[in-house]
Amino acid sequence: MEKGFFLTSASVSSLAELTLCIAILIYILGLKDKSTDTWCIIIVGIVSSIYFFGSFVIQSTKSNSIQEAHGILICLVFLTQTWFAYKFGGNPFKYEMQTALIVSAAILFVTFYKDITGSLTYPIIIIGQAWNAFVFLRKAEWVSKNENSILKTDSQHFKSSFKGALQQFFQPSNRESKMFRDFSGWSFILFTLWIDVNLVFLFGIKWLSNQVFLYTFHPLLYVAIIYPAIIYLNYSHEKTAFQAKLIGVVLSIMLTLLGLIPFILFGTGAHSGENEQHAMLSLAALIPIFTLIIVSGLPLFFRDNLLKPLNKIVDGVKMIHAGELGTSISVEVKDEFGSLAQHFNEMTNSLRQYSMEMEELVALRTEELSQSLKELKQTQSHLIQSEKMASLGELTAGIAHEIQNPLNFVNNFSEVNREMIDELKEELKTGNIDEAIAIADDIGQNEEKIKHHGKRADAIVKGMLEHSRSRSGQKEPTDLNAMADECVRISYHGLSAKDKSFNAGIVTCFDEKLPKINVVQQDISRVLLNLFNNAFYAVNQKAKIAGGAYKPEVSVTTSVENGQVVMKVKDNGVGIPDAIVDKIMQPFFTTKPTGEGTGLGLSLTYDIVVKGHGGSIQVNSTEGEFTEFVVSLPL
Repeated sequence: MEKGFFLTSASVSSLAELTLCIAILIYILGLKDKSTDTWCIIIVGIVSSIYFFGSFVIQSTKSNSIQEAHGILICLVFLTQTWFAYKFGGNPFKYEMQTALIVSAAILFVTFYKDITGSLTYPIIIIGQAWNAFVFLRKAEWVSKNENSILKTDSQHFKSSFKGALQQFFQPSNRESKMFRDFSGWSFILFTLWIDVNLVFLFGIKWLSNQVFLYTFHPLLYVAIIYPAIIYLNYSHEKTAFQAKLIGVVLSIMLTLLGLIPFILFGTGAHSGENEQHAMLSLAALIPIFTLIIVSGLPLFFRDNLLKPLNKIVDGVKMIHAGELGTSISVEVKDEFGSLAQHFNEMTNSLRQYSMEMEELVALRTEELSQSLKELKQTQSHLIQSEKMASLGELTAGIAHEIQNPLNFVNNFSEVNREMIDELKEELKTGNIDEAIAIADDIGQNEEKIKHHGKRADAIVKGMLEHSRSRSGQKEPTDLNAMADECVRISYHGLSAKDKSFNAGIVTCFDEKLPKINVVQQDISRVLLNLFNNAFYAVNQKAKIAGGAYKPEVSVTTSVENGQVVMKVKDNGVGIPDAIVDKIMQPFFTTKPTGEGTGLGLSLTYDIVVKGHGGSIQVNSTEGEFTEFVVSLPL
């Protein structure tokens, strides 16, 4: 064998493989925010680049020491690929990986030490590549079952079967399982590659040597370089460029062709002739030249002819997303990009028409809703007026009943005075001056009582007029104790006037030191009347079903708490069910039978207290036992 450094078909092909591997490695190293999986790919790329560089030197230098280094590099590449199979995508087999690497390294060392030709080393690598493919399929099965990425730590619950793992090769269920399936295919390519090597070196089939390297080994080797890069770029978490993928495809095809041409032209033997070496040198020089041309020139070509129309479509999509439905794209080419742009314009036209139809429909529905809202407001206004009139009717009935008492006193004392005046005249006629003076004193006392009850009736009438007066919105200092006392009695007499059988106890507990507060008197009196009316209605309803042992009672308490005047109205009536306690303040919601309530009383009460006076109103109730309304007004 001739010694020295000279190019062979295998060394030129190794140079092309080295250049392709370095180009892919440089691109991946340029990515930002690299993940752990990316660094795994980078490590595999670095080790592969070292192997191809060594292979280039070995194929160009027929030295025994270098041949030994070549065997060591093969073992290193295989161990790196096994490590990658376990590490990429997470490693739930930490201890299994350690065992596999240690055992594989030990066996490879022993077999390589015993037989440098690789007759035992290559079968072990074949078995190892098959195991690597199975590791990837086990990971695919895991993520298919768990529907998430592979665990980053050991999993004591990891279970896998050969049948289940093999099924993932044909039916992956999600993105991660497809990724592991594809990497399993890569390991299977390496498995096939080393079987081809064994056909030559293990079984000594020398007549297949040229055909194996010409048609199988090196083409598979190029695929083994390109395929994992394609898988990684398709499934990586980092942002990659479509242009880089196109350049990578072209570069891979060009370098593959340049690497295989020497085999086609010169076969696999050693060619030390001047003409052959000149041809080999020319092919070797074309590898970096074409690589630089493709890497530097193709981006310009792709930018003008592929990426430019694609970017127009992307910009159009962004404008549509921003709401500019009038966007259209000029169709400059008649290829797939032109067809895509044309369909994009058709889509935007459809969107514009649909948008116009929707705007017309929305305008029509808005007009209908406006009309419905107008009618609803009118209905609500009528119902509120009806509620006010009902409140006024109840107030009038209560006042009429309340005013009857002082009027009866006035009439009775007036009748007594008329009789006493007749007696006074008789006594004067008989000259009984002392008796006449006594009768006159009694008449004077009766007049005082008439005056007292007359003023009481006058106060009741003024209260009625004040309540019925239109709302002025003026807040005035008000004695809530007096207002509550008056309203509770008016409410009681109002219900008594409608239901002669009604009877209830009234308990008042007024804070004598309660300060006057600024409120709209007619509004707060309406609030109190609503609360008292509801309380008396509740105890009356319970009285009809509870029997004679039940004693209806309504209590009203005033106090000052936390800088607010607090008024509590409590009854021992039917209570409020938990299911509706949150609804009682809603407009038109009522528990009374149809015709007995509009459902606006408590709604108006809430608006007056909360919105009109900046206070609060709370409800505490237990169904069948009691209801308590707590009204708080700021001082």
